[in-house]
Amino acid sequence: MTEQLLQQLIDFINSASPVVWNAFVRQVYANSIVSILFGLLSLAIAIGVSLLAKRYYKIKIFKEKNGWDAENETIAAYLSMTLSAIMVIATLGLIANAIKGFLNPDYYAIINIIYRITGN
Repeated sequence: MTEQLLQQLIDFINSASPVVWNAFVRQVYANSIVSILFGLLSLAIAIGVSLLAKRYYKIKIFKEKNGWDAENETIAAYLSMTLSAIMVIATLGLIANAIKGFLNPDYYAIINIIYRITGN
């Protein structure tokens, strides 16, 4: 039932104003591309922070081996690893959002239209 209503809404908007419908579909593709770009940026940050965590961990091991205090490096290494994990999760979410937009642009175009009409 819901699929039929959505298809009727798509057909109505497409026949009433194909320019508006095409604009909303193109906007879905643009949003998906932006999600991919932010996902790649997030992945690059995650890789950089992982390398930083590795560096802090090596410093920690060196200091402990020589009997020095390595508490700051331990904290920095664990915080870096945590931030890296969070960034990887963000990357997965952004890429998944982009894939959904590319696979089903009509649905997200309708969602955007409904949002513009109702404001919710």
